[in-house]
Amino acid sequence: MAPAPIRMIDNESQEDIDELLRDDCVNGQNTHLSSDFTTDGLGGTNRGIRKLWCKRVVVGEYVIISGNNGAKYIVWTITVETLKNSKIVTRKRYKEFEELHRYLVEKYPQRVIEIANLPPKSVFQNYDSRFLEKRRHGLEFFLNSVLLNPVFSVDENVKKFITT
Repeated sequence: MAPAPIRMIDNESQEDIDELLRDDCVNGQNTHLSSDFTTDGLGGTNRGIRKLWCKRVVVGEYVIISGNNGAKYIVWTITVETLKNSKIVTRKRYKEFEELHRYLVEKYPQRVIEIANLPPKSVFQNYDSRFLEKRRHGLEFFLNSVLLNPVFSVDENVKKFITT
C-alpha cells in the first residue's frame, strides 16, 4: 500500500484541521502529516499534529565576498515562499548550511534518512560556475527537504536559520 501524501495546512484553527482530517478519514484517505500524527478512523485526532508554513524554497544567486585578509567566500540568496504567499529573503554561507545540517542530524537521529545530504565541498573548484550551479541545486534540495517536512519546519532553530 502506497503511503498517503502529506497534506499542507497553513495556520488553520484546530477545528478546521479536525474537519479536514475527518473528511479525509470519511473518504478513506487517513492522511498522516508526520509519524507522530494519527487518526483513530472515527474522526478523532492526535493533537501531535505539526503545521507546515512553507510552500517552496529557492536558492538563487550568489555573491563572492572578499574578506579583510584576502580570503574569499560565497553568500547564497535564499527566498522562502510561505503558504500565505509572503516571501522571506535571507543570505547564508555554506558553513551555515553545514551547521544546520549537523544540528538536525544530532537533534533528530531517528529521522536522519529524511535529511538530505549537502552538496560536497571542493578545494579546487569553489568558484567554477558549473560547480556553483550544482552546489546551488544541492542546497535548494536540502532546504526544501527541511522546510517541507512537518517536523523540521516547526523547529525553532530552523525558523531562526531562515529569519536571521
